[in-house]
Amino acid sequence: VADSSRRVKTPKYSLFTFHAVQVQAHFLEYDIRTMHYALKSELVRFPSAGLTRGYHDCCLSPSKTELVAGTSVGELMVFSAENLVYRAALPISTNGLLSVCTAGDYVFVGAGDGKVKKLQGNDQYW
Repeated sequence: VADSSRRVKTPKYSLFTFHAVQVQAHFLEYDIRTMHYALKSELVRFPSAGLTRGYHDCCLSPSKTELVAGTSVGELMVFSAENLVYRAALPISTNGLLSVCTAGDYVFVGAGDGKVKKLQGNDQYW
């Protein structure tokens, strides 16, 4: 995702990768000193235990400040994209969340039971 708040000719890109026990944020940013892009990776901070999940899909929230991800256990996981911390786990479906996308001010999630749900909110309040 390109960072549109930067007023330079070289945008900053972000990529989030999910693993069973960790979420990583990768930032591709142009370094003027070396005249090329550099990749920096950081771990998203979680509570100490109990959140091992399989992730299917993710996207940025409409406000672009949170990363929302669907899990195999049917939860919508919310992470702060700015501070790289876990914020909430919201139970949505019993059969997993297979797709997540945004349109306008809403987040749409596709559940494993064949239902599509429309959500609106931010942080821990959805």
